[in-house]
Amino acid sequence: RAYYAAQSEGVTKVIRIVGISVGVIMALGAIFGALNTMYAAISARGREIATLRAIGFGGLPVVLAVLLETLLLALLGGIAMVLIAPVPAWMAYSIGLGIGLAALLLAVLVLFGWRWRWHWRARCGAVDRAAA
Repeated sequence: RAYYAAQSEGVTKVIRIVGISVGVIMALGAIFGALNTMYAAISARGREIATLRAIGFGGLPVVLAVLLETLLLALLGGIAMVLIAPVPAWMAYSIGLGIGLAALLLAVLVLFGWRWRWHWRARCGAVDRAAA
């Protein structure tokens, strides 16, 4: 056992260095992705935040309100996906297609189905407002 440990010491060191390097790069990418998402959320709500500041709310309560709302929405989304995702996964797995295809199916449904539904509602709302 000691012989094999001595023989693989160099390879172990290289794998550890590569693993830590890749982990640091991925962590930085995740941080920048989260920052970009938060920036987009704040810039889209600039008018609402400015209104809250204009009626007397300080900077810290506004930031805390936005963060709390974000955390609650993320929690609700996570709970919904935990409840919804097993259904198409089980269906695809039970007919022999495997979990990978079920995940792809769910991604397609989420990305295209829900986006189309919201787009359709927005268009119908625009038609209703124009008629009024």
